[in-house]
Parts: sequence; C-alpha cells; structure tokens
Amino acid sequence: LRDAGFNSVFVRVGRGGNVIYPSRVLPQDAWAQKAKGDELKRAIDAAHRYGLDFHAWRVCYHMRSAPKEYYDRMAAQDRLVRDAEGKQSYWANPADPRNTQTELAAVMEVVRKYNIDGLHLDYIRYPDAPHWDFDYGPVSRAGFEKAMGRKVARWPADVVSGPLKRDYEEWERQGVNDLMERVYKGVKKAKPKVQVSAAVWRNHRRYRTVIKQDWPLWVERGWLDFVVPMDYTADNAVFAETVKEQVSATDGRMPMVAGIGLWLMQAEQAAEQVELARRAGAAGHVLFAYNAKQMDDVLTL
Repeated sequence: LRDAGFNSVFVRVGRGGNVIYPSRVLPQDAWAQKAKGDELKRAIDAAHRYGLDFHAWRVCYHMRSAPKEYYDRMAAQDRLVRDAEGKQSYWANPADPRNTQTELAAVMEVVRKYNIDGLHLDYIRYPDAPHWDFDYGPVSRAGFEKAMGRKVARWPADVVSGPLKRDYEEWERQGVNDLMERVYKGVKKAKPKVQVSAAVWRNHRRYRTVIKQDWPLWVERGWLDFVVPMDYTADNAVFAETVKEQVSATDGRMPMVAGIGLWLMQAEQAAEQVELARRAGAAGHVLFAYNAKQMDDVLTL
C-alpha cells in the first residue's frame, strides 16, 4: 500500500457485539483469541512501520457476527430492535441508552488504549435490512413517551403511520445525533490528535428519514473531522454528480472524502473515479475494500 501511494488504512476492529482485540467491553473474536496476543496492536504497528496512518473502523450496532451467548443475552434483555409486529432483528436498538453507552465505551476503550490516528464509524444509524421499519419495542416507547411528557394512545400505530410519525422519527434521529456528538467530544477530550470520521449513505435527503442518519447536521455542528460518503456505483456520471453535490453539502466546513466501491468495477475505472472525485473537489478518496479481487490490479496501476 505504501509503495502504491496510499497514506492510510481503515481496519475493521469491531462490530456491534464483537472486536478483534482483548476488551473489557465486548467479546473478542474467536480467531483473534486463537492468534494470541493483540491483533489490533499488531495491525497498528504494521501500518506505522510503513508510514501509513491507522484508522480504527468500528461498525456500530450490527449484531450478526456477535457470539451466540452475547447475542442471546442482548435479545433476552430486550436490547435489539423490534419491528411493528414486535419481531426482533440483528441490530442493537440505537434508542436504548444501554446500547448507546456500550458503543461509546467500545470507542473510548480503543482511543485510550491504542496509538491510532483516526476513528472511523460505520453503521451509525438505524437498520436497512430486512426492512426500514424500526424500532417499535417497549424500550423505545418508554423513551419517546418520556420525551413527549405523555402516553402514546395507539402504539405503535400512531408512530408508524399516524399523527406522531414525524415526531417519532425526529426523536429516533436525535438519538443517533447524540451518539455522534458524544463520540466526537469524548475522543477530542481524550486524544485531540485522533481524527474522527464516519462512513455515511450518499443520498442524505432520503436516508435522513429512513435510517435516521443526518450527516449534514454532523458536518454543520463540527462533530467530524472529515466525512466519507459511500458513493458506491459503477456509473461514472452518477458518481461525479453525487460527489459534486456532497462537496456542496459540506460547504467547506470539513473535508469530504469520496468512498469508491472497488468491488463494482475494474481497477482502471476505479482510477477514473479517483480523478473524477478530485475534479469535483473531494479532499481525498477511500477504496472499499482491500479484499476486493481488483485490489491487486489497483496496486500495480
């Protein structure tokens, strides 16, 4: 990577219910335990040995790779999202204060313990699969009613499609915003030099509503050091126009780094999108992901 001109690596160090390092907050992956030692420290040392910045990439809330014992405990404690029919899914409920605290604790453990250059948040939002309609469980109901100062007469009908739908969506969105703010301020207080970034969905106008991710607000409030929209498309014209809109949305407040979906294209097209991003005013680019079969060709361009 160094020889090919890259300056940073984004390494996935954990997901909602599992991490690659010895942790007091979350279970360690079985493969990392078998490797013995500390896989995160080894990765950081390797990156720094070759002059690459190391960004610790955390996937928030997503529980599909969590150990069964941990997942079952989360389900039993009603900490997973529920749809309108009450069915649980593989995602920690972002409206549950216990989950917010776990995410914050997991982040701060990495920041305090390791010599990282950046912290990169992914999936800091509500689920998109198996559908968009979350969360309608009793934990969220209690939190929303407390914020409203009154009971919801018809739950969940009033918040799914009734008169409180927009109020409820705003309340859910505020919970995600609060985590982003707490993470940013916590990281800067502990280690000001660590850069905070987030992988965000490209169509912010639509997904602000459906997955409760309002990243333009994060930019406006200064809760990031740079933002990485996932501009994953094999259509160069769509890519160029999207990046242009995102540069406009950041409006010079912070760097906008374009995420390129390497697995969707050959190496030559990836190089074209790098150039298109530069022309549109992006401050840089991130190729997703290193394990794409096209990566070997990229490194020899």
